Amino acid sequence: MTSTPTSAETGAPLLSGPYAVPSPWKRPDPVGQRIALTLACCVLIVVLPFGPHRVWLAVGLAVVQTVATFLVRRRRVSMTEELANFLTVEHASMLIVVLVAPSGYLAVSIVAIGSLGSNSPYLPTRWHRTLATITTATLVAPALIYDLSAGPLAVGAGLLMVAHIAFNRSGTLILAEEVAISAQHQADHDWLTGLPNRRVLRSALSDLDDAVAPTALLLLDIDNFKEINDSLGHDVGDRVLREVGERLAAIDPSVLVVRLGGDEFAAVVSGGVERAAAFAVEVQRCLGPAMRVDEIPLSVKASIGMAHTDEAPAGSLLRFADIAMYRAKRAGAGPTWYRSEDDPHSERRIVLMQDLPEAIARGCVGPWFQPQVDVVSGEVVGGEALARWHHHRFGMVGALELLEHVELAGLQRELSIAMLRRSIHAALEWPDRVRLSVNVTLCDVQCEKFVEVLESILSTTGFDPSRLTLEVVEYDVVMSADLVVESTERIRSSGVSLSLDDFGQASSSLARLDLFDVDELKIDRRFVSRMLEHRRDVAIVDSVVGLAERLGLRLVAEGVEDEAMAHAVASAGIRIVQGYHYARPMKSLKVEPFAPIVLPGPVVLSKH
Repeated sequence: MTSTPTSAETGAPLLSGPYAVPSPWKRPDPVGQRIALTLACCVLIVVLPFGPHRVWLAVGLAVVQTVATFLVRRRRVSMTEELANFLTVEHASMLIVVLVAPSGYLAVSIVAIGSLGSNSPYLPTRWHRTLATITTATLVAPALIYDLSAGPLAVGAGLLMVAHIAFNRSGTLILAEEVAISAQHQADHDWLTGLPNRRVLRSALSDLDDAVAPTALLLLDIDNFKEINDSLGHDVGDRVLREVGERLAAIDPSVLVVRLGGDEFAAVVSGGVERAAAFAVEVQRCLGPAMRVDEIPLSVKASIGMAHTDEAPAGSLLRFADIAMYRAKRAGAGPTWYRSEDDPHSERRIVLMQDLPEAIARGCVGPWFQPQVDVVSGEVVGGEALARWHHHRFGMVGALELLEHVELAGLQRELSIAMLRRSIHAALEWPDRVRLSVNVTLCDVQCEKFVEVLESILSTTGFDPSRLTLEVVEYDVVMSADLVVESTERIRSSGVSLSLDDFGQASSSLARLDLFDVDELKIDRRFVSRMLEHRRDVAIVDSVVGLAERLGLRLVAEGVEDEAMAHAVASAGIRIVQGYHYARPMKSLKVEPFAPIVLPGPVVLSKH
């Protein structure tokens, strides 16, 4: 049997070295034992007076043992199945001996002793010894006295059964021990990567309470791993996790590396903060080289949170490292140490993360609407759906906080679908001239399931697709250009418009614009808010206006907070605006017109 386990799901070998299944106590090879026993049994059968057919009996026993051993080894069955095969063959051998025994009483003795030997691994040692002594004294001894004429045969059969019992005693105990060791290894290790699991980490952290040496805990979360799974499939995601596990385990054999689940890993580093910081740098370095999966180069980065026993009790290391990791992910920073000032909101964050999935499913996270206004006429021409959550304990959750929790929980698509469905139902009550805008991610757009849900909602509600705009948020995600083009063409062919939200915020804005067709651009609020103070931002807005006119796109300015900003964007030729100057997000969209912007002199406005 091999001591290196394989994953039942993938068949891939797990890690070797400190994470391999440990070998049991030194033992003879079970196959060698079987061969030696078979030869000994055959010699006894031939030499001792087993009757005229003893040669055929020996040949039959040899054939049974040889075939069984060959099949067990060739099939590469599990240790439990191999144990069962060993016991089956031994019982078959006992049956052959019983068939030639001269006395039925002696046959019963042999079977009883053989069964005792087979079941010995499941009995306490003192029970086995006691039962073996009693059975031998009460069964074998009377059998020899009862039929003295069969003495040589009885002696031969007894010797043969002693060999069987010895083999069963050693072979089954060895296999039972390996089964137990393997089961313990599987309970303490992750099936995918072969790394220790959360159970081992908790045990290691509990041992730190009595430890004198300082220790740090590093918590790692792979950035944008959900996009890898959604775009390239879970098989690719699993291979990325295995590669990450191998790279982390290879950094320092003295460091306990653990996979907590999903895309989270942890490392327990003994020593001061300097050694932990150096290990975190090594983690970043080892993850730096791109991984090639199916000839696709994937760059993997991780957000790292760190906590040290100098600053926190061992029982709180995991929570403190999680808080630091959350701050590192939110700020896009490198390895981040725990800070006490980040802790007051930890309970709030945990509660919100726990309640968020059910809140989305039950409709507690719903759309509020901010009007989009035509600056020339003052008419409300559209409404953008913005996600809002009134928590039963904490009250209204801010938009940024909500979106951060949605992203961390990997619930972007669930939120997009829920917002789309509820927003469309609300917009059915609006005038036909008022459009609806709903935020979605680029990952949503390239997902066939999302497009199917969109088409289903439009079909069942009867909502006019030409009144719907999907505002694509420019997250940096792993994407397939072919899928994006195919899905966006399918969406636009149904009559639904596409808009690039926060245009100009990400460095890939023009790349996105070149990748797939859109109908609308929304200028990032940062450029709009600084138009009154910086000529450079005025020039940027003017260039976007010119770009939209040349491409025939609608243009929307967001973040218009006061009348001066409204005049500035109107002077730049932008016709549709939204912001606090007109209205804050509201539960139900009000479509009463606002006062139009009146500019001195002629104003050249965008065609859209």
